[in-house]
Amino acid sequence: MTGLLFSFAGSIAVVSSLQLLYERVFDQQHRARELPGLVIWVGVFLVAAIAEVVIGRPVRMAAGPAAQGLLGFVVVTVLFGWTMHFLLAGRVPWRFVVPPALVSGLLSVVFSVFSSIYFSTTVIDESETYGTIGVVFTFLSWFMLIGFVIVLGAAGGAVWQQRANRGAGRS
Repeated sequence: MTGLLFSFAGSIAVVSSLQLLYERVFDQQHRARELPGLVIWVGVFLVAAIAEVVIGRPVRMAAGPAAQGLLGFVVVTVLFGWTMHFLLAGRVPWRFVVPPALVSGLLSVVFSVFSSIYFSTTVIDESETYGTIGVVFTFLSWFMLIGFVIVLGAAGGAVWQQRANRGAGRS
């Protein structure tokens, strides 16, 4: 029970940090999200993760890993776009969250491929070489890279959007 409470509190803290990140990227005033809104985000995330696993396996079996990667890209892109829009309480129009969502989705797929190649063997090697602490450090590296994907996706997409707006203003 204690583990569930810590997991819940950690999830809420991560979502709050994500909201703050998106407010900074989109130059929005900070507005604390009420707890029910944060809980809704966690619920939607869990449903999306479960749906991708349930749907992804049959897709991979029927159509191959490329189709599964495409499905993952679509799911993650939609989830990131909705997350930005939801956590910013609709203060940023959809057209401005689409580029960061696309960049985040693309980086997520690249990271997924990298993880399946690199981290699967690294966990085993580090476990054999260093024991439990080696696995812990491997997972810490993995979590830091997830943070990098989230931050770079949001910032890179926002820069892409700003440059596209400046380019459209010149014509």
